[in-house]
Amino acid sequence: MESRAGEDLWTAAKSDPADVLEELRRSGALDEHAADPLLVGAAGRASFELGMNDQALDFFERAIACADGPIRDTIRVSYAAALSSSGDDTAAREHLEVVAESSDTTTAALALSQLGLIELHRGDAHAALRLLEPAIANLAGSTEVDALARAIGNAGYCELLLGRLDQAIGRFDQANNLARQSGQLTVAAGCLQNIGYAQMRQGNLPEALASLEAARQVYLEAGDPPRNYSTLLDDLAETYRIAGLRRESVDAAQSAVRAVEHGGNAEKLADATFRLALCRFDSAHSGAADAAREANKLHRAAGRHVWERRSRLLVLEAELASGSTRPDDIPPWLAPAIDDLVAAGRLPEVRRVVNSLGLWLLHQGHGHRAHELLDTHLPTRSAESSNLMNDVESLMTEALRARLRGDPLEPIAATVSATLQAHAARFGDPELRAGASRLTERFRTLFVGAALESEDADAVVRMERRFRALSFSVPRATPSRDPEIAALAQGIRDLERALADTDVADRTDLAEQLRTLESELRQRSLRTRPARTPATPGVAVRTPALADEDVMHLWVRHGEALHLASHEDGRWGLETIGTSVEVERLADTIRSNLRRLIRGGLRPEAADRRWTLLDEDCRRMRELLPASALHDKDLVLSPIPELVALPWSLILPEAASLRVVPSVPADETRRPSGDRRARMGVVIGPRLEFAESESNEILGAVSEIVDVDIARDLESARRQVQSVDILHVVAHGEWRPDSPRFSSVELRDGRFALHELDLLDTVPRIVVLAACDAGQHVSADAGEVLGASAAWIHAGVSSMIAPICEVDDASTAALMGALYRDLALAVPEALRKVQRSLDSSGPQTRANAAAFIALGRPEKFVSGS
Repeated sequence: MESRAGEDLWTAAKSDPADVLEELRRSGALDEHAADPLLVGAAGRASFELGMNDQALDFFERAIACADGPIRDTIRVSYAAALSSSGDDTAAREHLEVVAESSDTTTAALALSQLGLIELHRGDAHAALRLLEPAIANLAGSTEVDALARAIGNAGYCELLLGRLDQAIGRFDQANNLARQSGQLTVAAGCLQNIGYAQMRQGNLPEALASLEAARQVYLEAGDPPRNYSTLLDDLAETYRIAGLRRESVDAAQSAVRAVEHGGNAEKLADATFRLALCRFDSAHSGAADAAREANKLHRAAGRHVWERRSRLLVLEAELASGSTRPDDIPPWLAPAIDDLVAAGRLPEVRRVVNSLGLWLLHQGHGHRAHELLDTHLPTRSAESSNLMNDVESLMTEALRARLRGDPLEPIAATVSATLQAHAARFGDPELRAGASRLTERFRTLFVGAALESEDADAVVRMERRFRALSFSVPRATPSRDPEIAALAQGIRDLERALADTDVADRTDLAEQLRTLESELRQRSLRTRPARTPATPGVAVRTPALADEDVMHLWVRHGEALHLASHEDGRWGLETIGTSVEVERLADTIRSNLRRLIRGGLRPEAADRRWTLLDEDCRRMRELLPASALHDKDLVLSPIPELVALPWSLILPEAASLRVVPSVPADETRRPSGDRRARMGVVIGPRLEFAESESNEILGAVSEIVDVDIARDLESARRQVQSVDILHVVAHGEWRPDSPRFSSVELRDGRFALHELDLLDTVPRIVVLAACDAGQHVSADAGEVLGASAAWIHAGVSSMIAPICEVDDASTAALMGALYRDLALAVPEALRKVQRSLDSSGPQTRANAAAFIALGRPEKFVSGS
């Protein structure tokens, strides 16, 4: 073979190692008597790329023995890389230091780059940078684009270790572009992965997710996943976890575990299992403690004592969170485990563990031990990094110390509130920010608990409102113009239509496709949602407007106890009304009896008995409330999420009007509603026997005062939502407790889902949803209320009416017609008036009317009508 062929094969050994080895064997260039050093060196390089280190070292040594000049230096650089990979850094460094003195600047630069990598592996980022900088400068003018990309990427990793995140991202971006130019997709993917990791460290989660997902795509384009693919899945799982994408975080962590299991790397398997435990823990998954125990076992088997203690700490946290353990004393192994974390520079992790245990001790009445725990293990120190989660952990420690000292908590609460709002602004949609929600709940428990102990009703209300409002106290996001979001939403609608028309045999695959698209839409919305401006520390939390005649009840849950703060005559009172478990059980019974009555089909005597049971349960619920609830006044109710969807008109029949305010504070910026002629939109869905009669009833009541538009399809419904003052929806509704933002109403050509509100510029002032289950709510982390009404009110709607369960079409049509007969009334008054007019009706009609609740502000349908 000619020497040109040797140069070609040396170059090709990097990209096509298996083909190069086969060609060299066929040609006889690897026989014992063969003496072309570049060909034998190419075999060594190909073997190294294929992970056959011992074979690579043999070929390199043969090549070096018969080489001289520049060729020998070139081969020695690759030989040193193989030596370093085999753990012999000393021999590798000796070879590289000789080559670094070469007169050939490119070869010397390659040696310096490899020396820098060795220093990087040793953890000396400063020394590595000192070697990499001149290597990068010399490689910049050479044809070694691949080597230049790797050197710049390694320099970026040095910046990452030194905490210089912006510089690291810049280096990785440059290396990514160079790697793509040279066709090194695996290198490019690694750079994107490191960019995502740095962005995650900065707290820029939307950008981090975009970078990590791009890295995943490039890895897949490159073919077989490389050895560090499981690390990418780990990074994705961690970013999903912090962003609150719970299912995605657990899925990515499980994929990482599977990827490592096939690779057989015991240490990586232990790390991936630990990450899975963390993701399950933050998702309140029942398997968190089991995964942590498995990680603990794997770390112990691998002799990794620091990680063994970390996983043991996580087991303790998971057991405390689930209530499955009640340690009589602080475990003896806790101190060395925390010392290990401090020594490793993981102070935020130390704070999380110690704060969790400190809170538990405090709630168990062991304040002195909690004080001792903090003093021993947590030195006073602020913001260890630019990561917002770390800042929040520091605030938690500060708050715990203040609580134990008996210092005022209001100033810290204001700072905490602003910090968590900033956290929410970065993450975007409140539904997706469980990472901050978990912390919010810990703060709420601490601050509200302190206020309850002081028996200061005003302080309890201030604290409860502050933490309830965290998710919703920022302005509505600017509507997204991202075409990919619109395309995903359309794809979801198409699949929903296909599911409705397809036989059972094909439904499983379509349902899986639908879940995949929904997951993509959630992630895309997270990445593209504009940042929101957090509130300034100390700014009062917005609260529902109260008139002089209003009485307000605010439910406060602390531990297992349920408290009620009542506002009347300008003062707040406070009392305990029982345990949350017994009250929620009573609420479930009320809802069950209500649904059974509405469903109908009961014989008259059975319906009367069911009504008696419902009335008795409502009376028992009424007895838990103070006497002020029985006054003939306007009641404003702000329950815990589990109590929002109740027939309040049956529980509190003497109230003049009733409106429910979830944890969503009323939006201060409302569309003007003067004496002008208002506009109303009526959206009518298919498969409703009484839809036409209901719309005719509405037209007959309002047509002389307001202009009415009728919409039956998605496009005209979207136009209505953005152009009318009052929106009335007559349609079948689908409630999705697993993912409330995908709850929807059915129209002729598809479904209008709640997530589509993000695409709209404006929303109506008043919305009446005569759709089954539209008033349903679920509780998320930190007391957030998720549901149709919460989504509409957060989008800017002022006042709503919605049913808390399935409703009867015929009874609802008559009820809605009566609702609009006096448009000068406010929404809660109008609903209460109609419900009272049906007091002498049969059990099914009365139950159906009671299923509707008014939410939000007391807006009049038409001012000056």
